[in-house]
Amino acid sequence: MKTYPFVIMTDTAADLTMQIAEEHNIEVAAFTCAIGGTDYSQAFPDHSELYRLMRAGESAKTTQINPEGYKGLLRPFLAAGRDVLYLAISGGLSGTVNSANVAARELEEEFPDRKVIIIDSLTASIGQGMLAIKAAQLRDQGVSLEVVANRLRQNRTKVNCFVTAFSLTYLRRSGRVNLAEYAMGSILKIKPLLHFLSDGSLVPFGKVRGVLQAMTGLLDKAMPTIDPSETVYIVYTDNMDQAETLAAAAKVRARLSNPCPLQIEYIQLGAAVVAHLGPEAVGICNFGKDRAES
Repeated sequence: MKTYPFVIMTDTAADLTMQIAEEHNIEVAAFTCAIGGTDYSQAFPDHSELYRLMRAGESAKTTQINPEGYKGLLRPFLAAGRDVLYLAISGGLSGTVNSANVAARELEEEFPDRKVIIIDSLTASIGQGMLAIKAAQLRDQGVSLEVVANRLRQNRTKVNCFVTAFSLTYLRRSGRVNLAEYAMGSILKIKPLLHFLSDGSLVPFGKVRGVLQAMTGLLDKAMPTIDPSETVYIVYTDNMDQAETLAAAAKVRARLSNPCPLQIEYIQLGAAVVAHLGPEAVGICNFGKDRAES
């Protein structure tokens, strides 16, 4: 097996499949998801049970890795003489990046000849995963750890993610929708549209009535930001039919302005995002223009 000059690690919030992680030699740290009285901690979990339990009324809660946990994950690589670049879920959603930074400082005292660089991805799901893939590609081209880290910092706000949730229940629980908005929105079948700002916070940018209008709203916002030379990811839960509808509409729009067809792949949303949005959601993630500040 090939030994790489440094390790690239992310976490399960990146929603990388085992195939993608192995193809790019990316290490994945597993968060713990508590739901239905059971704790799940797997790098590549089967999400079907998560969706089923949430639809049955259970709440999902992900537990961030604490500094001691990170030290346990990172120490073996440093002891083997390898540096580490860790790409964390947005600090706007989780305190994970802070725990990772504490662990990194302590480990660099323990291993003074080694480096641990922690990067806040300022996003989540496959948006975070896309940055990990980019980092791996640069590493494999012989780019140094420091240069890869700097390029991630420079380009992380070029990752855009736009999502909608079909229920307001979970956004209410996470505080992104107040009680009045929840009550009125549920009656009117309002679908919130959300995106990540440049500071890594996940906020609404609009609200519409009905699923089809929600998909239209996502594409209105996403299409101007897309770089057609990059893979576009459609994120979904177990609603593949709606994911395919969104993808087909994106391809039609893309053909109107660019002769090159979009390359689209599908990624299931994991617990880190579904805990906030609920078990029925769909979205689009892409590289392209710098994201909005507000």
